[in-house]
Amino acid sequence: MQSQRRFPPRSDLAAAAAEPGSVRLMPLPGGRAGVQPGQAQPGIGFPGIGQLIRRYALMILAIAVLGLTITYLSVRAQEPRFETVARIVLDPVATQLDPGAAEVHRTTVSDAEVATELDVMRSRDFLLKVAEALRLFEDPDFNPDWQPPPADADPAADAPADPAAGPPADPPPPPSAEAEEAVVTKLLSTFWLNSTPGSLTIDIHVADTRAERAAAIANALAQTFIAQSLDVQQGGLRQMVEFLEERLTGLRTNLAEAELESATWIRFNELDNPDVRLGLLTDLERVTAQIAIAGDDAEVQAGLQAERARIDAALRDRSQAELRRVRMDRYLETLRTREGLFANRYDALLAQLSILAPSARQVSYAHVPLSPSAPNLNTAMAGALVGSLAIGFVAAMFRASIDDRAWAGRPVAEAAGLVPLGRLPRIGRRQAARPGAGAAGVPLALREAARPILTQIRLQVERQGGRQTPLVLLVGSTRRGEGRTTLALALAAAAAAEGERALVIDLDSPGHGAADMLGLSRSAVAFATGPAEAARLMREIRHHAAPGGLSLLAPAAGRALPRQLFAPRAGAEGGAAALAEAGNPAGLFDLLRAETDLIVIDAPPALEGDACLRLAGLADAVVLACRTAGTPTARLREAAALLRRNGSDPCGVVENHG
Repeated sequence: MQSQRRFPPRSDLAAAAAEPGSVRLMPLPGGRAGVQPGQAQPGIGFPGIGQLIRRYALMILAIAVLGLTITYLSVRAQEPRFETVARIVLDPVATQLDPGAAEVHRTTVSDAEVATELDVMRSRDFLLKVAEALRLFEDPDFNPDWQPPPADADPAADAPADPAAGPPADPPPPPSAEAEEAVVTKLLSTFWLNSTPGSLTIDIHVADTRAERAAAIANALAQTFIAQSLDVQQGGLRQMVEFLEERLTGLRTNLAEAELESATWIRFNELDNPDVRLGLLTDLERVTAQIAIAGDDAEVQAGLQAERARIDAALRDRSQAELRRVRMDRYLETLRTREGLFANRYDALLAQLSILAPSARQVSYAHVPLSPSAPNLNTAMAGALVGSLAIGFVAAMFRASIDDRAWAGRPVAEAAGLVPLGRLPRIGRRQAARPGAGAAGVPLALREAARPILTQIRLQVERQGGRQTPLVLLVGSTRRGEGRTTLALALAAAAAAEGERALVIDLDSPGHGAADMLGLSRSAVAFATGPAEAARLMREIRHHAAPGGLSLLAPAAGRALPRQLFAPRAGAEGGAAALAEAGNPAGLFDLLRAETDLIVIDAPPALEGDACLRLAGLADAVVLACRTAGTPTARLREAAALLRRNGSDPCGVVENHG
C-alpha cells in the first residue's frame, strides 16, 4: 500500500520525465510556503534560552570582558573618596519666646520642625559659615579662583611693628559672589543628610577626596548647626532682654522725675507739715469770731472780711495741693509697680540666658576614615559583570531576532511550518563513525538521539495511512554540511539496534555521502533499473552488510540518475512513482523492499539540483536536516516549498548540533 500523501498527477510526472533536468512544480494552496494562514508563531520559550546563550556565548563573553575592562579603567581613573558620618540629636523640647508676655515657653519638636532644620543645614548662609570656619575659600579644590600668596611674602609684613607704628593692616577683602557660589556648590555636593521620620536623629554623611577634610567637614557641619541653634535662641532672648532693659531705664527715669516733682511739690506747699492746715483753720475760727463781735464798725468789718477771704483762699490752695499730691502718689505707685514687674521679667530672662543650652547635641563625631569607600573595585566589577552579562543577553536576543539561521527549535518550527522532530548531539572526532562496524560503528549518542526521531516519523506515516514496513525514508537538506548523512546513518543505526534490517542508499556526491563517512568504497555499478544492474546492486548490498543489521548501497558516482527511475509504472496504486521499466517488472525498489525493513536514502541537497525532489516521490516520508546556528530559515522554507509543490510534504526537520 502506498502512502496517502499528496502526489502530482501521472501526467505531470510523465511530462517531468520527458524533460531531462527539470521538475514540474505544483503550487501550494494559499498562504506562505509551509505556514498555514492564521498559524500562531511560537516564541523562544525557556528551553531556548540555554541554546541562545550557547549560540552567542562568544559575543556575550566579549561584551562582558569589554564592560569589565571599561569599568576597571574607569575605577582606576577616579579619585578615591573617603566617607565618614557625624550624628546629632535634636532636643525633644524646644525653647520659644513669647514676645507679648516676654516669657520663655517649652514646646515639643515636630517632624515638620526637623525637616525645617534639615533645610537650614542646606541653606546658603549656613554653608558659608561652615566654609569660613574651615577656610574653604583658601582651598583650591573648593575655590578654583583662589591664588595662594607668593612664596617669598613675609607673613608679618602686613602687621605693624608696634602699636605706635600706625593702625593695623586692612583685613583681606571678602570673597566674591562667584567664589561663594563655587564653594557652596562644592560643599553641598560633598554631604547628604539622613533623618528617619519620627526620630530626632540627623546623620551627616560626608564623602570627599581627602580623609582629613571629610571628617573636618562633617564635624564642622554638626558644630556649626549646634552653635547656630544656640545663637538663634540666645539672639531672641537678648533682644527681649534689651527691650526690657530699655523699658526699665525709661521707667526708672520717669520714676525719678516723678519722685523729684513730688518732693518739690511737697516742699513748696509744705504738705509734709500738718500744722499749716491747723493754723489756717485756727485763724479762720478766730477771724470768724472777731467778725461776730465787731459790731457795726464798717472799717473793722472790712478788715476782718479781707482777712477771712485770705484764709479761705489759703485753705483752698492747700486742698488743691493735697489733691495733686494724692494724684502724684498714685502715679508714683503705678511707676513703681511697672518697674518692679519689668525688673522681675528682666532678671528671669537674664537667668534663662545664662543657663540656655543648644537645641541639639553631637552624639557621634566623625573620624578620619582609614580607607576609601569609593570607588569600590570589587563592587564596581561585580555590578559591571552583571550589567555586561545582561547587555550581552539582550544583544544576543536582538542578534537572534535578525538572524535568519535555524536554532533552538523556534525558527525551525516557523520555517515552512516544519515540525521539530528532535536534535542530534555534538559528536567529537574520537566518537565519529568507525568504518566497517555497521550499526555499532555509529556513536551511541547518535543512535539514542535518533530512536525517538524515528518513532515520531513512523507515527506520522501511520496517521497519514502510509506504509510502515518496509519504510522508505528520504533524508534531505538545503545545502551540504548540514548533517544529512549523519542523520541518515543515525536513523538506520537506531533501527538496526532494534533488530531491524536497515539499508542506507548513498546517492550523494563523492566525498560527502555515507560511504565516505564509514570509510567504504563505492560500487562500480550505477544506479539503474535493468535486471543485470539490479542483481549487481543487490550483491553490492550484501558485500557492504555489516554486523548489527546495517547495510549500505553506494552506487557508482559520476552518472546522473536515470529518468526511468521516476516514470510511473503501469497499474501502480495511488499514482505512486515506480522504478520498473518494461524489461524489469519487479523493479529495483521492489527487490530492496523485500530484503529490508527500513530504507534510508541519503539524497543530495534539495536546493542543488532536482535529484532530491525526484527521489522524494519514491519515499514514504521525507525528513530535512538543518545545522543549528547555520541553516538560514529562508532556505528551509524554500526547500520545504519545493518538496510540497512536488507532492512530498516533509514530516519534519531534525537539528544537527555537530
